[in-house]
Parts: sequence; structure tokens; C-alpha cells
Amino acid sequence: MKRDFWARYNRQLKQFVDSVVAWGPGGLVVLAALDSAGIPIPAAVDALLMLLAAKMAEQAALCAGLAILGSLAGSMFLYWIARRGGEAYLARHSVSARGIRMRLWFQRYGLLTVFISAISPIPLPMKLFVISAGALGVRPAPFFLTVLSARVPRYAALAYLGAHLGQEGAGVYLKAHAWQIGAILVALFAIFFAAIRVLDARRVAMVAMLCAAVSVAQPARSERLKLSAGDFYSTESILEVHRLEKGEDAEYKEGLAWVARGAALVGDWDAAASHAAKLRAISAPASYGHGTAIEVEAQILEGRGKKKDALRLLEDELKKNAAAPVAFRSRIQKRWNQIGLVGRDAPDFDGMLAKFRGKPVVLYLWAEWCGDCKAQAPAFVQIVEKYAGRGVAFLAPTRLYETKDSDAERKRIDEQWRTTYKGVKVNGIPVNEEAMLRYGVSATPTFVVIDKKGVVRFYSPTRLTEQRLAAEIDKVLR
Repeated sequence: MKRDFWARYNRQLKQFVDSVVAWGPGGLVVLAALDSAGIPIPAAVDALLMLLAAKMAEQAALCAGLAILGSLAGSMFLYWIARRGGEAYLARHSVSARGIRMRLWFQRYGLLTVFISAISPIPLPMKLFVISAGALGVRPAPFFLTVLSARVPRYAALAYLGAHLGQEGAGVYLKAHAWQIGAILVALFAIFFAAIRVLDARRVAMVAMLCAAVSVAQPARSERLKLSAGDFYSTESILEVHRLEKGEDAEYKEGLAWVARGAALVGDWDAAASHAAKLRAISAPASYGHGTAIEVEAQILEGRGKKKDALRLLEDELKKNAAAPVAFRSRIQKRWNQIGLVGRDAPDFDGMLAKFRGKPVVLYLWAEWCGDCKAQAPAFVQIVEKYAGRGVAFLAPTRLYETKDSDAERKRIDEQWRTTYKGVKVNGIPVNEEAMLRYGVSATPTFVVIDKKGVVRFYSPTRLTEQRLAAEIDKVLR
């Protein structure tokens, strides 16, 4: 019965294809769309394209363009279906050993699998790679451009062969040069694979820096290791297993925060948005997860070219959370500063900056207990000694982090400056919560370089090398 079904299906499909072929160039759009949407019509598009190009040589370019248009439409249709269906949809289409193998290929090589299968005149399975791209969250623009960059040379070449050699001559040419075509495909694979490896290396380096920059509790170790390898799919799987076994506990929220930040760091805005929305929904107000969700949402808006919207979001959140702890508000302000502070007038605090108008100013915002600040101290001392005599003012604001014994904390601040910073002479070490909040000091140390006109020219909530900080100061001295 199954065999009879497929026999009838093939007969009906052949009749349909014959009808579409009779439509001429318009039929190319339909056939290419159906073929790329996952309905198998082996070699029909290529054959029709060469046939029409041979019959209407003067319209060969139009025929190629119609085939490209249809293929893009069909590919995007299948992509969006898979995107809506998610991994469950992908799982239904990759249950066989061959399907699982192709899914693993996509997870390893990404859009390279789509490109090779789309450009090759030798029939290669493309459907599952397209489904994988949609279900696993590949962004629409890179997917569209991948298919376009493959279909243009393929269909342009076939139309050219058809117009100059005729359909039969083109077929003979392809068979006679099968080895050369195969060699070209292998070369293309090697080139694109090398490019992807370079991009992946950069992505891994960025995520590894993220993982190393913040201390993570032991329960999130698996997520951190997978992120440091650039393996977001496995990270998401680990989180899902944890949720099913233990629920959305503190460890799950921490892992989700890591995944959201990692996705934003490498520019996967769709994945970042999904994780941020989930994180916001399950996090308590003013918690680590809540702050992460807000930051990621702002990064997404900025990444999508909506800088003003990102700043407005952060300003609204600052108003909503006006009563939240200083550390939480500082974190939101830090993200605002990273997006919008450079190029604006430096916020003053207690008139400190006004005293130095006409001079470049370097703010070194720190904490006496901060390990990174202690590690930064030698380079900072060298910078002060190098530039203080050249007219640069240095201020080192900090704040009180304890509420019970402020006198003891102030003594530790003085002692830390005397010992770790060797008592280097700066223009002030104000203990000022307003300064730490306005400059978004949720991470210490934080550096701000201000020019002679009082405009912020550099903002970095991170440690810096002596060379990097010197280069930024040199810019405002010119």
C-alpha cells in the first residue's frame, strides 16, 4: 500500500511539473519555490532553467533571476515554519540515522551546510539544513544572504550554459566536467570552512572572556564550560535538563543569565531576546537575573540600530527601580553609560569636576576590597606618575559598601591607598556614592577619561593595561 501511495504521488507530481513547465519562465518561480520549500523535485529547476535559456537566450538572465527569486521564497518559507516549530519540529524531521547525522553536521558547520547544498548542481539534501537553521535560531538575515550567495552563481552559470550550449550541450558539459565541478565545490567548502573557523575562534574568545570576567558558582560550571567553547546549543540543553529535574531554581536562573549574556555578546539577538524575556519573567525584582534581563534587552535594541530606544528603556528602568539597592541601579546606569555616555558632558559630583575645567581628567572608580582594583594598582600608579606632571588631573572616587561601621571602612580605604597604591598623589579620593552611581560602578575598577571641555571621551567598566589607558589619555592631550 505504501508503495502504491508513492507511485501515485510520483505520477501526480510529474503531471504537475509538466503543467508548470508549460508556463515557461513563470513556471521557474513556482518550481524553484516548491523545490526549496522541501517538496522534492529532483533536477527539475535546473533542467527547466537550461531549457528556457536555450530557447530564449536573450532572456537567460531573466530566467536565472526568476529561479533565484523562487528559491529564496521557498527557502524562507521553510525556514520560518521551522523557526515557529522550534526544536520539536526539527526532531520530527531528523529521526532517522541520516537525519541525525545531517543535524549534527549543521550544528558543527552551521550555514556552510546550507551554502554547499544550495550552490551544488550535483543534487544534495538541503531541506534538513534549512529546517535546522530555522529551528535552532539562526538569524533571518544571515540565512537569507547565505541562500542568495549560493543560488546566484549556480543559476547564473546554468542559464549561461543553456544559452550558449543548449540544454543537451549543457548537460553533456556538466557530465564531462563533473570532477572539476566537484573540485570547485571542495575548494569552496574549504574556504568557507576556514572563514567560519576564524569567526568561531573570535566568538569563543569573546565568550571565554565573559566567562573569565565574572565569578561563577560551582553549579553553573557546566554552562560556563559550554559557553567558553561557544557551544550555545549544548548550554541550552543543559539548562533544559536542569529545569526538568530541579525546576527553575537559583542555579537555573544563574545559568539562564549566562546564556542570555553570551548570546548578546556574539550578536545572536533573537536568542538573547528569548532568554532575556524568560529571565525577566522568573527573576525577583532587583535581583541578578532581573538586572541581566534589563541589560540584555538594552544590548538587543542597540544591536538592532535602536540606540535611542535602548537608552529610553534603561532610563525607564532607573525610574521604576529608584528605591532599589545602589548596586542594582549602578548596573543599569553602567549599561546606559556604555551605550550613551561617550560624547556627552561628564556628570559632576559635588562640584569636583568643575574645579578642573580646562584640564583633562581621569576618573578611577574603585573599591578597597576589590581584587581587580588591587591587580590594576601598579599600572594605575605608573600612569599617574607619567601624566600628573603633564596637566592631567586624577580623581579616585569610591563609596562605602558597609552600613554598620563607616569609620572602620574609611580607615581601610585610607590604608589600602597607602599600601596597595603606594600613596600616589592624586587630586582627590572622594567617598561619594553619587559619583559611583552616576558612573555606573557595578564593576570595579571603572575608568573615565574626560577632555579639557568636560566631555567624556572614554568609558570602560573594566581593568585596563597601562598601554591602553595611556593611549586614551594621549588622545585628550593632543
